[in-house]
Amino acid sequence: MLNNENKVKKPLKKEVFLLCSLLIIRSLIEGCVERIVFIVSMLIDYGSVKRGNNIGRIVAVH
Repeated sequence: MLNNENKVKKPLKKEVFLLCSLLIIRSLIEGCVERIVFIVSMLIDYGSVKRGNNIGRIVAVH
């Protein structure tokens, strides 16, 4: 009986570890995408300011 219980518990631990790892990786990827989008939008706004647009409106958007 003890051997059967151990065999059942080990795969569950591996599955939980794998699930947690995937969730962590997913959150890291989402964070990177958000940072990249923010940087690109700031660069676009910088180009807009260089052309002479109102900086107050651009800062209010961010």
